[in-house]
Amino acid sequence: MTSSVRLLLCLFLLMALVVGCGPSGPVNDKVTKANFDKIQLEAKLADVEALLGPGQPSEPGPSAKPEDKNLSWKKWQHSPKGAEIIIGFDKSNTAAVIDKAFPQ
Repeated sequence: MTSSVRLLLCLFLLMALVVGCGPSGPVNDKVTKANFDKIQLEAKLADVEALLGPGQPSEPGPSAKPEDKNLSWKKWQHSPKGAEIIIGFDKSNTAAVIDKAFPQ
């Protein structure tokens, strides 16, 4: 193996290692405290998705009560270990419970 091939192989492996250490998964730059502050109880799902993009199905948020089990839960995350917004929507797609987690 020539030295230039070895060098290219080492550079490739180094790049793969560096890229692998970054955030795992997609990043949603719309999940911010400023956008969270715009979301109020009784907001419609369509309005929240216009602000944050499409949400993912989720388990109930931390402030959910037993009577909230029939809500449809959606989650928006900035990144896998970053800020997240979890909202429970009722049958008319209206926000009934809103939770957030913004790491310090």
